[in-house]
Amino acid sequence: MNKLKCFIQAEKRRLNFQSNNNLKTPGQNSACQENWYLYTDFAWQAYQRGNLTVAETLLRLALLHLQELGIKDSRYASTLEHLGDVLLANERHEESSRYFLQCLSLLNILHGKNSTEAATIKIKLADAFLYIGRHSLAEELLSEAQSHFKRLLGSEHEYSLSIQRKLENLKQKQNAYNSSALKFFNTQKTTVSLPKLAAQVAKSPLSQSGQKTGENTIQKLTD
Repeated sequence: MNKLKCFIQAEKRRLNFQSNNNLKTPGQNSACQENWYLYTDFAWQAYQRGNLTVAETLLRLALLHLQELGIKDSRYASTLEHLGDVLLANERHEESSRYFLQCLSLLNILHGKNSTEAATIKIKLADAFLYIGRHSLAEELLSEAQSHFKRLLGSEHEYSLSIQRKLENLKQKQNAYNSSALKFFNTQKTTVSLPKLAAQVAKSPLSQSGQKTGENTIQKLTD
């Protein structure tokens, strides 16, 4: 693994040098493609071993190589997806959602919005959104993915059923959250008598305009 880290550092220096000097050498394109396969393979091995930092670095290098070639094809999309996977596993949910979004955007262009590839990424993006509290978007993505796989595989297929379970779990979380929020509000309303507070505000030595403003604000809370 130490050799691998040294290799990564050397590649970073080489890429920075090329970028700064705008170097283009014969055979560079084929070399970049070979390096992309090398990086993604090493990244997968590092991911399997739980070394998320090395996996992330290698995938970022793979993206750089494809960017040098001006390539935005399925290889670029898969690298974005795998980088999102690594970041999600590393609990960097906001970052992972950005890479899944980029991947989804590219897949929509390459394969169409109703493709299986796009539907698969929607599930991963929904998982990332769930972690950062974007439940409505997560539910929308899961519903779209579920519709696709139901048409493709049938409603009783395990893949369709797994998405259904995700949707059910999401709804349970939303219901639990709404219940907790309502319970908190009712507790606060019992503890602090809003009509009594309104009366106190009305008697306070404020200007006439200040009194009206305070009364109106409390009135909205009690309505």
